[in-house]
Amino acid sequence: MATSFRLKIDPRERQVARFMGDVERAFQRAFVAAKKERKLTQQQIAVMLGVDRSAINRRLLGRENMTQRSLAEMAWAMGYDVEFKLVPRGSLNAADEHKIAAE
Repeated sequence: MATSFRLKIDPRERQVARFMGDVERAFQRAFVAAKKERKLTQQQIAVMLGVDRSAINRRLLGRENMTQRSLAEMAWAMGYDVEFKLVPRGSLNAADEHKIAAE
């Protein structure tokens, strides 16, 4: 007899988790691009920001919650600008934005 479980995730928690995942993936993609195009390493980012390389690794893996400041600093070190947009929930644009961000 097979047992299946169904998790009920609060809509707020789902939205938070999706956003955090999108941010994590965006930083990972940016780092891969910077590594490929500019031969940028985690160690070089760490030196630019005055932190240990392990801190950069934790940030890129999503194992460390980043402040707005640390998000901006990481983007700067990798050669990126940050855009932030709030979209009304339930709008067609919100679904499109999430879909685009996840790609």
